[in-house]
Amino acid sequence: MTDYKNKLGNLADRLKNEEPKTPIQEVNPVKNNISGKEEEGQLNVWIPKTLLKKKKITVLNKSCPKRKLP
Repeated sequence: MTDYKNKLGNLADRLKNEEPKTPIQEVNPVKNNISGKEEEGQLNVWIPKTLLKKKKITVLNKSCPKRKLP
């Protein structure tokens, strides 16, 4: 038992005296990328399949992105 206490005491002394071998990492906050983009949001709704098909056909006919569809 005394051998264990000696080893534990030696380990504690060694940890106090030695400097850490791994470098300490620096934490930096994430910077916001401010640009001219408008924020987007997501809207989940249930719509009938026929309405969805009509919307897809309208988008194909107008050849404009879905987000700009009136």
